[in-house]
Amino acid sequence: MNLTRVVKKLLWINALVFLALSFSGIYLAGWPKFQFVFDKITLNILNHHSPLADSFFKYYTQLAELPLILLSIGYTLFQLRENAIYWLISFLIFALVLQTLKLGFNFPRPIIRFPEHIRQIEGMFISSWKAFPSGHTANAVFATGLLIVSYKKDRPITPFGLWIAFFFVLGIGFSRVYLGQHSAEDVVAGSTFGLWFWWMCLKYEDSGTQIIRKRFKGSKQINIHS
Repeated sequence: MNLTRVVKKLLWINALVFLALSFSGIYLAGWPKFQFVFDKITLNILNHHSPLADSFFKYYTQLAELPLILLSIGYTLFQLRENAIYWLISFLIFALVLQTLKLGFNFPRPIIRFPEHIRQIEGMFISSWKAFPSGHTANAVFATGLLIVSYKKDRPITPFGLWIAFFFVLGIGFSRVYLGQHSAEDVVAGSTFGLWFWWMCLKYEDSGTQIIRKRFKGSKQINIHS
């Protein structure tokens, strides 16, 4: 299976969904209220909940934090070796850009926008600001993509494996809205950013690795002569 072709299709689908939701909101509610559709989706998810789902998603959403980061970095170091430095630098740049975007936009979260629809789940802190884009969703997309890149080094990736990755990320995105941490547009933007950033890193993997290798060899020679 051609991974690049699959990623391109996912990118276009993701972008089209974002545009379709945005423009349908503009058409239905007028330009000043273009978030109409996103708000509708967010409120529908927030208003359908259960104690069992609360407990499940409270822990499920944490998979996109340290566990997934450590797993993706560790597996990359083990599998890719020479290309691992390139991907680790890419991951660092990705995280810095993501946090810059969140700080720059500093959009309010559902607890500010829809306080009457937010419930307090035991053991979970609900943030108020830096909503856009969703960091958990973006991180889930990029880190899962990194696992796919590392996995396919020795074996082809199957459609079944890609579906597992897709539903894992989808679950993370859904959990962020369900738990009241993000609105629907934050999750769509997070997945779009994570997917585009990962695709760009994948596209320039070979050239980026060569640059790092040359720099490393050059610094090594300088140290030997000095």
